[in-house]
Amino acid sequence: MPSRLRVNSHLCQGHGVCVDQKPQEFDFDDDTAQAHSRGTSLPDKRRSEFEDVAHMCPTAAIELIRE
Repeated sequence: MPSRLRVNSHLCQGHGVCVDQKPQEFDFDDDTAQAHSRGTSLPDKRRSEFEDVAHMCPTAAIELIRE
């Protein structure tokens, strides 16, 4: 079952680790100083690499949601 990424705007402090690690999946909004997911559907075979990025977030703002 595919997953998608979600950045919790209440937790994100704009460190940009996710954008640095996966720029194809995340954008940084200079106006809000926060990262945003591009909403891409992620196949299960890539889930572990995105779990790693989620764990790198210093504020635990990234969630993987099963679709």
